[in-house]
Amino acid sequence: MDAELIDKVQLFPSAIPPSKTAFVAARLKILIPFFIDLFLFTVSLFYSDKKIIKTWKTFRLLAVDGSAVIVPDTAENRYFIGVHENQHKGIAACKILAVHDVLNRVFVNVFFHPRAISEIATLHYNFNKLPNDAILIYDRHYCDSLLMHRHLKAKKLCVIRMKGKGIKVVEKFLALNTDSALMELQIGERAYYSARDKYGLKNNHPKFHKFKMRFVKVILPNGEIEILATNLFDNQKFPTREFKKLYGKRWGVETAFDEIKNQLKLPVFSGYKSQIVLQDLWPVFIFYNIRAMFLAQAEHDLDKEKKDHQINRNTAVTIIRNSWTSLLLKPLQNKFLEHLFQLLKRYHFRTRIRPPTIRKRKLMRANERFMTEKNYKPAF
Repeated sequence: MDAELIDKVQLFPSAIPPSKTAFVAARLKILIPFFIDLFLFTVSLFYSDKKIIKTWKTFRLLAVDGSAVIVPDTAENRYFIGVHENQHKGIAACKILAVHDVLNRVFVNVFFHPRAISEIATLHYNFNKLPNDAILIYDRHYCDSLLMHRHLKAKKLCVIRMKGKGIKVVEKFLALNTDSALMELQIGERAYYSARDKYGLKNNHPKFHKFKMRFVKVILPNGEIEILATNLFDNQKFPTREFKKLYGKRWGVETAFDEIKNQLKLPVFSGYKSQIVLQDLWPVFIFYNIRAMFLAQAEHDLDKEKKDHQINRNTAVTIIRNSWTSLLLKPLQNKFLEHLFQLLKRYHFRTRIRPPTIRKRKLMRANERFMTEKNYKPAF
């Protein structure tokens, strides 16, 4: 490998670096739509290489879930980003609704919204942005008759975990001596008025309109029974025994949130202004997708050499981040990419089958692991 290719790159080799004030002033001129477009570009670029894309019965598996992040608590951020309040105090915070490809481990879409707007409402506002060539997987927080009916009408495939109590159709299905059945639901008054008044879907979902979804029983390792609602009606192509494993894939979005919060430092910010905060949030997801591109190709090549091995994703963060400026600014990029892939493949381990994770519900507190300090977080 040519030593010239792996030397450190100086961004200002023949000029005086700008002052901090000038750097911040220039940074504020970069508008947020640029980061959104860049994020969407990473998504399209990832899926452009068809040979490395993983699917389940020709479908992508997309898990939809939300998370929260506390931002620097300033009046500006409270006004523009949102506030999280409890019985003690309020603090600036926002919610993140993410659509994550759990097989390819890449974010397909991300929606930032105030905590005052629920995840289910944000999902309805952005429903038309959900792809048609995928199976969308939801947990019980998205157990909503309007959402199910929209999936049916739009012919978007879904699997939704139902709440176990307080829903008559679930109780009726549990009483049946069968693992799978078509059950009748209806658009209730609350769903109808939400569709008409909140989401602008007047006359698309009539009040008390009845429709059918397939219900499936899933027995958990502890013996509990969970109910899944789905519009995967074909019993031959989608047998009942496969739904437990299919829904289990949803945990990939939880792992993804863990990575962006801990490995990529999502709750850490390099400034206090709202625009700086958003400039820190979007690059985390952009970098996550860029890492996914490198890892997908490296693991595709590694699979030819060693089966049942995977690359260390944490180490990959450091490798790609340290090589990023060289990749962008150095000549002979093909040689540098070859060197980078070899470096990624060096750090791998045998794929382990982990025991089921017991999730403990946590309340969002008024503080985070990190305290926001100026110039603390390195900029991407």
